[in-house]
Amino acid sequence: MTSSVAWPRITADRLAVVREPLSWCLHLGEPADKSQVADRLRRALLGPADETWETPTWLWPHQVDAARRIAGSIKVFGGALLCDAVGLGKTYTGLAIATRYRSVLLSAPAVLNRQWTRVSNQLGVGVSIVSHESLSRQIPVPQAELIIVDEAHWFRNPSTMRYVNLARGIRNADVLLMTATPVVNRPADLVHLVRLFAPDHAFAAFGMDSLAEAVGHSRRPHPGAALTPVIIARSPDTAGIGSHAVPLPVDQPVVASPPTEENFLRQVGRMVERLRFPSFEGASAASLLRLQLFHRLSSSVPACVESLRRHRKYLDHAIDAARKGERLSRRASRTLFATEDEFQLEFDLLRDKAVKVPVADLEQERDRISALVSALQAHRGRPKIAALRQLLTNQGDPETPRKTLVFTNAVATALEIARHLDWRRTAVVAGGAARIVSGPVPVSVVLGWFAPSGNQKVPPPRYAQIDVLVATDMVSEGLNLQDADAVVHFDLPWNPVRLQQRVGRVARMGSDHTHVDVWWFIPPPLLENHLNLRQRIQQKLEHQRDLGVPVTSRVGQARVLGRSLETRERVGGSLRRFPSVKPHYCVVAGPLAAAFAVRWQTGQTSVPQLIVLAGDPPVCITDLTEACGILLDLLDRPVSEQRPDVRFHQTLVTTLRQRLARAHAGPSDMETRRLARMVLRRAGRAGKARRARELHVLDQVLDALSTGIGRGAQLDLVHAMQGKKSLVDRLTAWSQTWKGCENAATSVTLEAAIVGDGTER
Repeated sequence: MTSSVAWPRITADRLAVVREPLSWCLHLGEPADKSQVADRLRRALLGPADETWETPTWLWPHQVDAARRIAGSIKVFGGALLCDAVGLGKTYTGLAIATRYRSVLLSAPAVLNRQWTRVSNQLGVGVSIVSHESLSRQIPVPQAELIIVDEAHWFRNPSTMRYVNLARGIRNADVLLMTATPVVNRPADLVHLVRLFAPDHAFAAFGMDSLAEAVGHSRRPHPGAALTPVIIARSPDTAGIGSHAVPLPVDQPVVASPPTEENFLRQVGRMVERLRFPSFEGASAASLLRLQLFHRLSSSVPACVESLRRHRKYLDHAIDAARKGERLSRRASRTLFATEDEFQLEFDLLRDKAVKVPVADLEQERDRISALVSALQAHRGRPKIAALRQLLTNQGDPETPRKTLVFTNAVATALEIARHLDWRRTAVVAGGAARIVSGPVPVSVVLGWFAPSGNQKVPPPRYAQIDVLVATDMVSEGLNLQDADAVVHFDLPWNPVRLQQRVGRVARMGSDHTHVDVWWFIPPPLLENHLNLRQRIQQKLEHQRDLGVPVTSRVGQARVLGRSLETRERVGGSLRRFPSVKPHYCVVAGPLAAAFAVRWQTGQTSVPQLIVLAGDPPVCITDLTEACGILLDLLDRPVSEQRPDVRFHQTLVTTLRQRLARAHAGPSDMETRRLARMVLRRAGRAGKARRARELHVLDQVLDALSTGIGRGAQLDLVHAMQGKKSLVDRLTAWSQTWKGCENAATSVTLEAAIVGDGTER
């Protein structure tokens, strides 16, 4: 494509010689009406789609649109991300994709497996189901033609066992990742998900040379500029779903009641500050452990007491080990945390090594903790829980009681709330178990009693009706609780992802309500000074809005729309097919800018893309929100009689030539290079020894590396190169399991363009 060799072009009346093939492919064509140009430019935003697929009849229109786009993305890239907002029916869209395959494997959190089984059976779609938790235990991934991963944000960290196990188990399967929250903490979250199925250079033609470099780059990668062909992320608004189908969250006042009286809270705060955590070296672990205690205290006094008891138990182990002259095992630190505690992962990442400490120092720390426990247990004031009880009382109606979902971070807090509500029509789901006033019951039974409609259950008898469900975040993912019309954030999590998932249990398709009230409890100023929760949530929200989350939340605002991908959906056109015609363009009176609809040919299919240039000299706009803004501005301008500025076309040709070259250059990540060097070294030794069979299989491996392989193939190749069996047999098995990803763009053509004449600079 980039060669300067003469290229023949045959027309009706002559044979022309074109010395720049790419310029020919990107010829502007003929002038046309702005409306014709606009349709193609808007459509170019939406990426590939299988527009001829007759989808299952049980899909809603917005699900049909998503399914066809997913099918197109999988055909080109081998995978796709469905990141629609919570409550838009991603389950049904995923099962529609499953109908295109003979064998399908689904991975989901264990708590959702029953729901997936019920829906798939109802629709007659056969799937095999494994849990995310089982992948963490290294249970082998069954082979399938398609792998669907629900709540895929569980796999955002490539260092976890479940990520490694899933990546190696994908083999040559197509992949559909489903999550409303692909970005949890940082931009790399999204890139790691894409890396599960895509080689490092898969998006070089679209502006991202290397996925690996995007993870390590100090600048945030803009998936809107390159990764959009594999992402569908829509809010109810852009999916065309109104409040008649998905309730609108309505924000209620923010409550800042303290967990105990202010004067006593100050005293407790001083006692927590005096803790030293002597068995850890450095300040990072001590700061994190102190932060954890303040977080638990902001939830409730019982939650803080439970954590302090865990600290005391840990110190008992430490004192016993110190007296014996031993070090504590790594596992001992886990006694510091409850099973639902969000600090565990963070603590594993920051934890300092345990050090030898005099027994006397450990005993003094244990005494300080015991004094703190005694003080907390002796004090009975609970203003925060009292405020919740008053809120529920004011909202209640004896004739038609509301159903309210109350979220907390701690099991101890959930039980304390239920006790203060006298367990009246109240249930608790926390720590993997459920409880009502009479004792433990199965979680599925409680959820059916609280939300019979959402769970397709027969309404319970009057004595079993539940109006208030107090839950930890174990029920914030995937479950259908849309019988409720109110959500209370009794505790704030560390991430806005949790806030949105909580509201999404209620504000979802199938609800009979037009709106859902959302209440907020925040830490009082004394605790917020330590926790800084609101600022942490706001910082993570900004990442999420820019990088693929359609809807997120901040304190006091349950519905915050994403930026780039939400803008793409608003500006994008419909999935209708255009007849194959020559390219055309339009010049408008406006800024010095241009928008081009190009189409990349990748194998047997193609991918449309919008490319926007602006400035003097023209540069490519990589921020999708800005690019969409320029496009809309140009489309709103009057037609100009001037000729298009030739510099825009020249810049477009140069940009696409560079992208084509990078796409054909192959992967550039360090891991692929390292593996290639290992293969070449072994090939050199095999050549000297004249081992022809080994050379042949090494050549196959090198071919796969040069065309690009996914993360799982890389991990499997490392394992094969280090195994104990015959190298030739191991690599032969690897080459039969994994193939190179031949999805690099082979050519590009121009479909439409709109160019500003620069009259407004």
